[in-house]
This record gives sequence, structure tokens and C-alpha cells, in this order.
Amino acid sequence: MSAHAAVPRTRRDPHAIAQTILNRQTPDALGLLKIYRNTVWRAWLDAMQQQFPSVCALMGDAVADEVIRAYLHGHPPQSGVLLDIGVSFPAFLHGGGSAHLLHAKIAQCDWLWSRSHVAADAPSLTLAGWHALLMQPDQCVVLHPACYWYAPDSADLAQQWSAGREGVGELTGVGLLFGRPFGAVESAGLTLAELACLERLKAGEPLTQAIEAAYAVDTHIDFSELGAKLLHVGVISCLLPAPWSTHD
Repeated sequence: MSAHAAVPRTRRDPHAIAQTILNRQTPDALGLLKIYRNTVWRAWLDAMQQQFPSVCALMGDAVADEVIRAYLHGHPPQSGVLLDIGVSFPAFLHGGGSAHLLHAKIAQCDWLWSRSHVAADAPSLTLAGWHALLMQPDQCVVLHPACYWYAPDSADLAQQWSAGREGVGELTGVGLLFGRPFGAVESAGLTLAELACLERLKAGEPLTQAIEAAYAVDTHIDFSELGAKLLHVGVISCLLPAPWSTHD
């Protein structure tokens, strides 16, 4: 007897399968409500795990599931757009005591990666544009809308975050820089000197003052490496001749 012939007729006949389904009792309203609730919860849990992959990896599956459920019970999504789910999750973890302080920092990095992913499109400064800026460093710049960074007091934050992020190589630094110059989000570790430079650019100061701020932190900073990092992540969108920046 063939394997096909051994399968009962009701498992092969589509009409028999349909009749079997129709003969089953339809769930009552309470049963349907439970099914809907479970489906919604599964969607929320999946969205949170996709939104915060690094912190979930750091916690482990069991702990992450428990913590996320506790968060969702107190902070259910207010919108059907699940790209925005978890906006207060880092703060929730931070309020959970010393056991979750590192988790809160990693979650904030995950959140900023997500914000970079969904930020508005904009052109990024090209290599030729960077060379032009170096020739006239008194110009101010507009930061790209997808540019975010985070640098709490954590010596190996970049390494800890990148370890749980699929598709991201090992990063080092006291902070993390995110941007989306083209289609995908790029990330890079930050030194304290690079952070000082970024903060000055964000404040609307020209490149000369941003470089001076970086040099004040680290006299051995490699400005060629800094420039390459700014271009790779797509930090700068365009140049401004006036001494101010439109970046919030």
C-alpha cells in the first residue's frame, strides 16, 4: 500500500474537510473575544520583541517575555500603528531598580534605532560635500532627520548593544550613533570626543567649533576617522551659510 493510499479519505477530500469544519460548533461570543484578545496580545508581544531585540537578547527569552507582559499590562498601545509601540519601555525598565538599569540603556538604543528607521527621508552629505565643508569649516550644518545618538555613563554600551543585534558587527564605544543615509539604518560606536563634536553640531555651531570641542576632549583624535564615520552614518544632510541649525 502506498503512503498516499494509507491517508484516510477525510484527510484527502476537500469536501470532507469542509464538512468537518462546518459541523464543528461555532465559538460563543466569549470564546471569540478570547481568541481576539489572544491574537492582539500575540501581535503586541511580537512587535515589542522586534522593537527591542538587543535588550530581549540580553535578558533572555523567559525574562524578556515576563517583563514585556508586565509593561504592556500597564502601558497598552494607544495606537494601531505598532511601529510606535514601546515608547516608554526604556523608562519603565529604568524604574525597575538597579537590576534593569543596563537593560534600560540598551532598550533606549533599540528605540533610537527604530526612530532612525522610520524617520523622514533626506539627502546625506556626499564625500565631495564633506571636502567642500573642510575647505570652509565656518559653515553650519543641518543634521539628517534620521540621525540619533545616545551616550549614557556606560563604558561598553556599544559592544553590549551590538552583541544582541542581528546583522550588526561588534561595535565599541561609550555611546552609539544611528543614521539612515540610504535605505538601511547604519550604526557606529562613539567616543567621548566624537560625542562632543556631535553635540556642538546639534547646537548649531560651525564645524570649526565642533572640532575644537572634540580636540579639547582628546588631543589624539583622528579627524579622518571622524569624518569617515559621519559620512558612513549619514549624520549631515546639508550645509548652511548662516550661523544656526534647523535640527531640533
